[in-house]
Amino acid sequence: MAVQGGAAGYSPAPRVRFEAIGEAWNLFKADAGTWVVTSLIALIVLGVVIAAVNLVNNLFTEAAQISSPAMTPAALLAAFGSMIIVQIISSLITTVAWVVVTAGIYRMALRRMRGEQVSAGDLFNIGDVFPQVLVAGLLASVIVTIGYLLCIIPGIIAGGLLMFTVPLIVDRQMDGVEAISTSFRILSADLLNAVLFYAVLSFIVFIGLLACGVGILVTFPLYPLGVAIVYRDFFPDQVAAQPAQQW
Repeated sequence: MAVQGGAAGYSPAPRVRFEAIGEAWNLFKADAGTWVVTSLIALIVLGVVIAAVNLVNNLFTEAAQISSPAMTPAALLAAFGSMIIVQIISSLITTVAWVVVTAGIYRMALRRMRGEQVSAGDLFNIGDVFPQVLVAGLLASVIVTIGYLLCIIPGIIAGGLLMFTVPLIVDRQMDGVEAISTSFRILSADLLNAVLFYAVLSFIVFIGLLACGVGILVTFPLYPLGVAIVYRDFFPDQVAAQPAQQW
């Protein structure tokens, strides 16, 4: 981690700054058209994937219900097991779609902060890190889901501590497990702020859903933009910040 200014070349360890949310908003406004179109494409992709997954699940469930009266106990058990497998596969497919679009937005945000131009077409430009992102996304999803099952709060804590996972992969090409452990280790030093920052950003995205669904086009990219800005604070040697006035 780069040493910042201060007496004798020392500066305190970086902290999770809530001002990053305002900076994310400025970054969004500077390229509002790009981010809105990117959000629209990402949400369409997610919507199509989720709709297809739900359709398959419903067809499978209806088929099982129709045939269940004539089934033996063994057949019923097999059908139930098949439904569980279908649900797991469906969740994996949805997670893959989510990981792809969020990783694309993270990479766009990091490039933009370097002063590079980005476009909505860059959303899927993650081919070089797709395997690592996929592994990390699946593992992080399992960790956060287990946390939410344990009375919600552990899930929020896990989500906050894993915020840097995808940025570390798209920026430093870390493997999935290393990115998860690094994010957990770095953000554990500022646990309370990391968790609160994660909760606030997640709430902002949720608010966008309430605004007739249209607000999500604005709030959806604010989460990765905000996290990318905080990531820049912790790893300034990796991302050269673009001057704020250009944002």
